[in-house]
Amino acid sequence: MDVSTITTIVITVFSVGAAWGSLKRSVSAVEDTIDERITPQLRDVSERLARIEERVTTLLERRLAKAASPRKLTTYGERLLQRSGIAAIIEKHDKELREEVVWKDPKTPHEGEIAVQGALEAFLTHRPDISNALEERAYQCGATPDDIIFVGSLYLRDRLFPKFGFHPRRPKTANARHSSTARNNRYTYVYLEEQK
Repeated sequence: MDVSTITTIVITVFSVGAAWGSLKRSVSAVEDTIDERITPQLRDVSERLARIEERVTTLLERRLAKAASPRKLTTYGERLLQRSGIAAIIEKHDKELREEVVWKDPKTPHEGEIAVQGALEAFLTHRPDISNALEERAYQCGATPDDIIFVGSLYLRDRLFPKFGFHPRRPKTANARHSSTARNNRYTYVYLEEQK
């Protein structure tokens, strides 16, 4: 090898090393920018989307059920309950669904409502034959499968709550004539201890 070839190799090695160091610094600067600026903004966007999703879900559910506690199906919700076939499925598989809710051991009516909806979702997940048929019925009714599950869970809740000791009861008010709750004749679910 002659001197010029060796010189060229040495210069190339040093140039590649310098370029590598510069590239490494640039990548490090980009990583720092991502960590300092972009990641917190993405986290903020994610939190905002979660809040929006919750609000949209609430709005969509209100067309199926009244927002007052306990939620009661609207006329549209009742129609969807019957036309979708979910009521008949719940009646046919009552024992399986009840066992799933018992397993979740709800302590309050709110926990019970969540447990009932979770039990229905779990049941449908393990029964694709039924869930596929419900998806088709939802499509025919102009609804979504989530709509069907929601109305079905309220129907199931009303069937199971008395068995768990949750009963609808009018709230007691000091002045029933002036109470908006009494005027609207709303009921709430309460846990009634068994009296011996």
